[in-house]
Amino acid sequence: MLSRLRVVATPCSSACRHLHTKEKGRPLMLNPRTNKGMAFTLQERQMLGLQGLLPPKIETQDIQALRFHRNLKKMSDPLEKYIYIMGIQERNEKLFYRILQDDIENLMPIVYTPTVGLACCQYGHIFRRPKYGQNTLIQFEDFGNHNAFRFLRKYREKYCIFNDDIQGTAAVALAGLLAVQKVINKPISEHKILFLGAGEAALGIANLIVMAMMENGVSEEEAQKKIWMFDKFGLLVKGRKSKIECHQEPFVHSAPVTTPDTFEDAVNVLKPSAIIGVAGAGRLFTPGVIKAMASINERPVIFALSNPTGKAECTAEEAYTLTEGRCLFASGSPFEPVKLSDGRYFMPGQGNNAYIFPGVALAVILSDIRHISDHVFLEAAKALTSQLTDEELAQGRLYPPLANIQEVSINIAIKVTEYLYDNKMAYLYPEPEDKAKYIREKIWRSEYDSLLPDVYEWPETASYSPQLTE
Repeated sequence: MLSRLRVVATPCSSACRHLHTKEKGRPLMLNPRTNKGMAFTLQERQMLGLQGLLPPKIETQDIQALRFHRNLKKMSDPLEKYIYIMGIQERNEKLFYRILQDDIENLMPIVYTPTVGLACCQYGHIFRRPKYGQNTLIQFEDFGNHNAFRFLRKYREKYCIFNDDIQGTAAVALAGLLAVQKVINKPISEHKILFLGAGEAALGIANLIVMAMMENGVSEEEAQKKIWMFDKFGLLVKGRKSKIECHQEPFVHSAPVTTPDTFEDAVNVLKPSAIIGVAGAGRLFTPGVIKAMASINERPVIFALSNPTGKAECTAEEAYTLTEGRCLFASGSPFEPVKLSDGRYFMPGQGNNAYIFPGVALAVILSDIRHISDHVFLEAAKALTSQLTDEELAQGRLYPPLANIQEVSINIAIKVTEYLYDNKMAYLYPEPEDKAKYIREKIWRSEYDSLLPDVYEWPETASYSPQLTE
């Protein structure tokens, strides 16, 4: 069932926005979009039929958030934390996003990679209630639900949908390579890249890399020749006995003189400057592979993008230690900072697609575009990399700190929106003159809205009848 709310559009900079709703009493409190828990004011409790449904105490959102963080500190098990946090989302949407904003670096690994993978595996044990149907922006956790698929079929022509997993991962991987370019002063078009894995994720990343190389003046064919792929059947080469899919053909090359049997052999034969793991098969960037990359390259690029953590091709500690701190590392799952024996300290970057799709989605919605091309994700990748500081690069970071992700997302949205209008892809008119101001005014806020109806007073002259005169 779609939400019955009607949002009154007012600038987000105002101290308190008013949200009009027909719901009252218990239904109002059961809707996570309108529930505030004990933060309902006395006036709201009186006018919305909430008296008797809440303890008499009235709290602010700050107090609610403080209680949440204190309760979370008492928990040690990641899955227990996940259940507690998602329970907040099911009851109080505003509070949920407020607490994420408070401590995004520590909470992201709980609500997203890697704990969300564990939650999916334990879904039957931790299920509370379905989350779809609260509004038109739906998260489908039960992929077998027929109502969800009926909804998609009905609205697929109305809503612009993209595969944020593949395209978002492709963009964030490319952003990491563009950051590498800033560190070692080597254009992306001069890299030779070897993928471990030849599935959809690898092809999505590879195609976006080709587009970036072409922007540097390399032809599409030449760019494709710089990218090699290795899967469970070996190197992707012409004449291979195992079947090659049609969408893999651009990256199928003539076999080298020596045909490698293992991934380590492939590294030694092809001598890539970067290896990217998306196979999801665990520790396949062995010590031999990492040492080979270190012997071939002064600054080897090692991206272990598979997740959850147990599926990563190697750990950050392995990559930094075995390359003596010379590698440029990124991972799909979060890793702790690494301190080497000589005292050097590295902050491994997490290639999390959460850096990409919020900003892209915001630009898409606010620009009212009809088709999302891969060029949009190329622009998003460039916008993400541009926000890295020299200090962050010196720490080994290839992405901005997650603590800044809201501002990072806003800046990506601004850059993408400018690109969409410059290339006549946006359908929202008139075109906003100040796109940064326009986007910042539309940002959703976690502060509670007032649920009181609009009220006004009669003018004093209209409060009584004038005296009759003879």
